[in-house]
Amino acid sequence: MHTSWVTRCDTRAEPALKIAQHAGSLSFSSMECRRKFYAEPLPSTTPASQAGILHGNDTEVPGFRFWDRDLERLMVPNKPADAAIIESRMQGEGLLRDGGVAISTAFTGGADESFLVFSRVLKKRGLGSGAPFIPLFASPFILPRALVLTVGEMVKEVWQARRQRTRNVLPRIKREWFYVALRGLTNVLLRSTNLVLVTDAMRRGVPNYLRRLRGLRRDCPPRWARAA
Repeated sequence: MHTSWVTRCDTRAEPALKIAQHAGSLSFSSMECRRKFYAEPLPSTTPASQAGILHGNDTEVPGFRFWDRDLERLMVPNKPADAAIIESRMQGEGLLRDGGVAISTAFTGGADESFLVFSRVLKKRGLGSGAPFIPLFASPFILPRALVLTVGEMVKEVWQARRQRTRNVLPRIKREWFYVALRGLTNVLLRSTNLVLVTDAMRRGVPNYLRRLRGLRRDCPPRWARAA
């Protein structure tokens, strides 16, 4: 049986990835990345690229925000209700059909199981079945570690925002307190949850899965990129 495990990460350009490989930060993917780099066609947004990867069709996502003439309103693919409408319009079979699992993505790709997928959040048991989440709460290490690191990430965000203001770094975004909490939850807690779900999928021997690697900062490049 053919098995395909796909981890998708964005917000990193080809030069940054090559620097990371040279520094040894991406040694696990160096062999694959040396083969070929893929350029995302327009629109180069996460929902559009996921639609192309998972469903083979990104024409339903012409932008991160776009005006839908049929519904006569603005569509935002990272809103669950809009993501569900967009996925319902996609034709053909998805990449994760026949027993696949979608984890923390915008669309399901035809997966039999989905966890933390935008297009399924508003449905019954939209976050996914509860059993794969049990290790996150049952382990005496995973959740406490994630919570401590989440708080640490939030403290780091406050410190980095203050440093930007002190050094008058421009351009910079306005980093309110909700952004501090968002960074902690997405960079640590959600990433730890994803790893638990991926581990469960691998343990059960699912034929294929795709997850989005979260926790990559857009406006604060990692240390090896700043040093380069």
